[in-house]
Amino acid sequence: MKKILKIFLIVLISFITIDTLQAIIFDNSPLIKIDNERGIFVNHYLCNNEKVTTWKWAKFACYEEVKEEKYSKIIDNIRIELSILKDWHYEQINSEDSKFTLKLYKDSKDKYATLNFYNNPFVVCATGRTSKEITLNNGIKAFIGYYDESIWSDISFYELNPNIAFINNNLLDDQNEFLEMVKTLNIENYKL
Repeated sequence: MKKILKIFLIVLISFITIDTLQAIIFDNSPLIKIDNERGIFVNHYLCNNEKVTTWKWAKFACYEEVKEEKYSKIIDNIRIELSILKDWHYEQINSEDSKFTLKLYKDSKDKYATLNFYNNPFVVCATGRTSKEITLNNGIKAFIGYYDESIWSDISFYELNPNIAFINNNLLDDQNEFLEMVKTLNIENYKL
């Protein structure tokens, strides 16, 4: 009986050791688990779509990857808020025609769009122009203007503020991704 118990313990310890080693070496979940994430000597996590296996005694915290940055600016008691995706860049630039201009681009500073807060209401030439209505995440309607059916020219927000519009400056490849950011735009009166 003692011999069978010894063999059983040796097999069990060997299995636990091999299971723990395979989990650490290959970043796998251990086969012998206390619950979904915790093994006997290791913990296994899914963090930002990556597998992470750590020893029990190691401290580990999964920080969610930042997918977007909240941008906010107040101009003339109007707050403009926008979620900017992680891979996009932005910078405030000076313009004679507007109180505020925010340049947004992904890979090239030469292919960008600007968010403008004009001194006067935004107007366009209607000749050869078509427009499409989109709904922002806050339920407000915006209008995308086209002079060429495939590339947007401008986006206006008359329901929110007639002086605010996006202008496309050679932003060709990332139009759909950019429009997802546009849908996060919020414009509201700001009172101190």
